[in-house]
Amino acid sequence: VRKHSILRCYIVESAWKAIRNDPAMTLAYENYLKKMQEADIAIEDETVSEQIRKLEEISKKIFEFVAENPKKAPQIRKFMNYYLPTTLKLLSSYDKLEDTGITGTNISETMLSIERMMNTIVMAFEKQLDHLFADEAMDISTDITVLEGMLAQEGLTGSDFNKAKHKGE
Repeated sequence: VRKHSILRCYIVESAWKAIRNDPAMTLAYENYLKKMQEADIAIEDETVSEQIRKLEEISKKIFEFVAENPKKAPQIRKFMNYYLPTTLKLLSSYDKLEDTGITGTNISETMLSIERMMNTIVMAFEKQLDHLFADEAMDISTDITVLEGMLAQEGLTGSDFNKAKHKGE
């Protein structure tokens, strides 16, 4: 049984290394980034363009983090397979509506809906990035708690530190 668990560890580690160098994921990301940049250029509304640039920045951070932490790749599958493509579809629709030059009710309301949705999407992308850091935040919090406890136990914090210092003089 132990042999199987060791073998399983090697297989899992190899899979994570493959994901890190996953050309399909890298290509998909580069494609999404290119489309976001094209949308930014095509869309005239500066507020929407600013949101697109923010999405580019957040997306880049997400992909850089996953490249450095390939075990996190499964956490961005929905992000890659649904959120990014759907966002790009909305931006493409916005661009087409903007290009009509017509201010009809349906066009204006649809564009306004997309503008509002962009705020939600930016916040969602930020949360996606934040979720990727959850384990690291917990590890750091644990390290801080342990360090504080050890320092207090040795009398190296607060008033205990001052007492220990005076005893040594």
